[in-house]
Amino acid sequence: MYLALRPGNLLTLPPIASRYPQFVLDLCLKHDAVAITVDYRLMPEASGAEIIKDVDDFYAWLRAPGNLAAHLPAGVEVDLENLLVTGESAGGYLTFHSALLASAEVKVIVLHYPMLDLRDPHYTTAYYKPLFDPPVPPIPPKVLEDHVAGLNGTEVVTNAVPMDRMPIVLSMGLEGRFGDFLGDERSLYPLEVLEDGWTSKPALPPTWILHGKQDLAVPIEGTHRFVERLQAHAATTPLHLTYEDGQHGFDEVTSSDTMWVKEGVQFIEKYWPVNAP
Repeated sequence: MYLALRPGNLLTLPPIASRYPQFVLDLCLKHDAVAITVDYRLMPEASGAEIIKDVDDFYAWLRAPGNLAAHLPAGVEVDLENLLVTGESAGGYLTFHSALLASAEVKVIVLHYPMLDLRDPHYTTAYYKPLFDPPVPPIPPKVLEDHVAGLNGTEVVTNAVPMDRMPIVLSMGLEGRFGDFLGDERSLYPLEVLEDGWTSKPALPPTWILHGKQDLAVPIEGTHRFVERLQAHAATTPLHLTYEDGQHGFDEVTSSDTMWVKEGVQFIEKYWPVNAP
């Protein structure tokens, strides 16, 4: 069996609530793949460096003999060097980092409307952003400020009820505070990773990026800038782009029979699973 991994959201969603679009599930079923969602600490209780460390620790755990096998039914064996990693939004950000942290094992990545250009004013500047359609109401800065003021620095939050967490998430976005909690290290920012000595880093595996043209939560312009950098610094990376009309999460109700889905799956199957019968 093969393995399909999906990071969740940096802020709110517990791994079990991380949704797989139907075409991803269909792809796993077609290739007899085990699907796993990855647990890690959440922002703002954890920094970006801590979250990336958690993802790195996951791959170390996955490589260690017997760890995954202990959680699988008897007789089920998984090819741990034949991974597909797919993630949406902030999970797309972590999928990019997964390709660097597990470069030998990850054969293809799928970035669904990923957060990639995290220096953009959309994430760093306070102004009213509708974020969703219909627009979200303004959230007072005090919501985030009070939450952060109540932290003692020892909290470990790895899952939360999404709607309980949403005011904190929206306040962080509206106030442009994402970078404050992520951290300033260039290694945390995908565009800067591409620019900083890319030839010394593992090559990205074949990459499928899909993004809704009308996305308010994660503007598509960030994906455009990422693609420009990727083509400039890692031009040999096989790349498939899907830009469709739609908002954040537009692919969640998409059928595997949709033409752009078929084209993307055909791209994936050129590279994953490797050595499939």
